[in-house]
Amino acid sequence: MYLIPRNVRQRFEFFPGMGYKELFMVLGGFVIGLCCFFLLGLFTGSAARLLIVGLTTSMGYFLGRAEPRSQKTVLSMIKDAKHWKLTQQTYLYVVGKGGKADA
Repeated sequence: MYLIPRNVRQRFEFFPGMGYKELFMVLGGFVIGLCCFFLLGLFTGSAARLLIVGLTTSMGYFLGRAEPRSQKTVLSMIKDAKHWKLTQQTYLYVVGKGGKADA
């Protein structure tokens, strides 16, 4: 077995926290924004259409950006919350058995 030193990253990163996965999420948001930009161009000639491109691109960035303390992205937190909600929970409280002690 080969031991990897602690200072070696396991995946390629352009800069800390921004690898291929995050880059594709930002590019995906940009492409979706461009599609909305051109579709809105059929109906209006307003320059406010550029706002949609910026909003979708920034949404892609913030969805793919890892939170510094837990190193989890928003999408992985949503996936974890969905998994937790769908798993069976164990409740240790029995109805009628809690509260004050029987005298």
